[in-house]
Amino acid sequence: LDPSSSSATQGETLDQLRAVIGAAHVTGMAVWVVLDTHEGAGLAVQPEWASLAASSSPAPRRPDVAHPGYQEAVDAWAKALAQTGCDGVVLRARGGEGFAREYSDGAWQRFATTFGISLAPARLLAGEVAAGSDEDSLYWRWVGWKARAYVALVSRIHARLRDVNPTGRLVIEVHGTTMRQPLTGLEHYGEDVAELVQRTGAAIV
Repeated sequence: LDPSSSSATQGETLDQLRAVIGAAHVTGMAVWVVLDTHEGAGLAVQPEWASLAASSSPAPRRPDVAHPGYQEAVDAWAKALAQTGCDGVVLRARGGEGFAREYSDGAWQRFATTFGISLAPARLLAGEVAAGSDEDSLYWRWVGWKARAYVALVSRIHARLRDVNPTGRLVIEVHGTTMRQPLTGLEHYGEDVAELVQRTGAAIV
């Protein structure tokens, strides 16, 4: 079930999910709930959570998965979904490339503070950094840091599910490209399969 397809309020959507899941369980069916952490569907996404693009292309309005405020909102929504009685959660893969080139002020400030960086994100993430340079090394540090922030969010979602349902299963959808070319998948989609499996024990599809 994909709760983001409902036009109802969050409370009404949760009531609808509980009713459907309860009826399904009576017939012996298991029910999985879809959660799209990359688009923020079903959440009241705040403007400061939005990803900015360090390029000339229009900035996408999807939320930044590394923004601490957005992560708290997803954490709360995941807990609410887990309490509907679902048997598991499916995390939808990111819909398009550009993971590493997008940032929010909140996430970038946290990254810059952690590593003592004063460089502007637009300069580092615009795709014009020379390979092998100090800035190139810094860029990949950013990619790894942001991907780990996503892994941390997934871990929190899994913990919320297990708090409510110890047998609940988490399934993470990833792109085929990530399985064939891990570095490309990391940069374009933020998918670090090894870390996701080790930190959450989730199934990968």
